Amino acid sequence: MFSSDGASNMTGENNSLWSRVKQESPHCIKMGCTCHSLALCIQKGFEKLPSSLGFMLLEIPKWFRKSSLKHESYKMLFETMNMGEERAGTPLPFMSLSATRWLVRGKVIYNILVNWMELKTYFQCASIQGSNGVWYKTRILHEMLSDDCNYLYFVFSSPIVIEFERVNSLFQSTNASPSRLLHELDTHFKAFNQRVNDQDRKLLPLEKIDFGAKFKLECKQLCRSEKALTVDRLLGVQQ
Repeated sequence: MFSSDGASNMTGENNSLWSRVKQESPHCIKMGCTCHSLALCIQKGFEKLPSSLGFMLLEIPKWFRKSSLKHESYKMLFETMNMGEERAGTPLPFMSLSATRWLVRGKVIYNILVNWMELKTYFQCASIQGSNGVWYKTRILHEMLSDDCNYLYFVFSSPIVIEFERVNSLFQSTNASPSRLLHELDTHFKAFNQRVNDQDRKLLPLEKIDFGAKFKLECKQLCRSEKALTVDRLLGVQQ
């Protein structure tokens, strides 16, 4: 098996590394770049998710990118909301998404996810205190952060993207063992296949798909909260 990028000196049919490998091993199979393919899997997967997620991944880090005042304002809010040592060392949501940096998307998702409540509070305050020029964007971001569905999408996607990027990083390492890389890729494929397909490779019913333990837990907690809120509303109406 031969895997590389699409440069002509690597995969061209004449006088390339691939053509020479083919001469020595006629049964060798040519593949595309594994790192690029894994990154494309994530990119294509995100295109199936609501566009609000991509908007948040781009616009939240962009909001802080060129303003040290916004950095400091957010840090002050974070420290005020987390007075103890439990949240010390939590990464802040300042890392920006990049199409050419294949190992960044998972970090951006995770950084936003672990700062969800603080970001929601921050953009709520910004939408009240900001000028007319920034009011619309801060209001939109606050509404998106207040949407439980968006939160669940982040909870669902974060471990999947991080796992893809973990495997991707192994293929970008310098001295990795080829047998280990093949084993990791095979294990990665089988693990995700088992989450959505049965033993006959048929798609599982929705209720049997493994969305992840964290996702299931958050769903249950949100359902309980919604039921409690509904009961409170009903009691309020009766009174």
